[in-house]
Amino acid sequence: MQARPKVVVEFGSGASTLVIADALSQNGGGKLFSIENSKYYGAQTLSQLQQNHLQDWVDLRIGELETWDAEHLNPNDASKPSLWYPKSLLQDIENIDLIWVDGPPGNTCPYSRYPALPALLNQLSDNVEVWMDDTIRQIEKDICEDWAQKYGFDLEYFTLEKGLGRLTRPI
Repeated sequence: MQARPKVVVEFGSGASTLVIADALSQNGGGKLFSIENSKYYGAQTLSQLQQNHLQDWVDLRIGELETWDAEHLNPNDASKPSLWYPKSLLQDIENIDLIWVDGPPGNTCPYSRYPALPALLNQLSDNVEVWMDDTIRQIEKDICEDWAQKYGFDLEYFTLEKGLGRLTRPI
């Protein structure tokens, strides 16, 4: 990412939360909104942020997954219903520069990470980037390719440990 993001939304807290918070700290500005569904993992993340004096850079929001009834790649007749983080956790976030998608867990439902972009579509900055973790898995690639086509993003993949899909606005 060329610019220094000021507003970052992360789905799924953990090690990435500390890395992003540290980057914001080093950049001297910005806020990370970390969205988590597990109270246990949220508490672990908060403890790590406090130990590293990074808690002021993060707004950690925890809420149980609930039914997602909007657009989704999960078939209507799937054995597991489409679930997503509570919409109330996202309502007040504006001008999002970067979305980091690493949750919810893949076993939540087929294409569990799909709502990340549709849920925030009206809250994005003009230069937003979306980063999808785990693109060594075909489901995450399918999501990225759908988003690129449907929302007019350019898409590139990086062959990192678990793969990364990066969606950017065309120049």
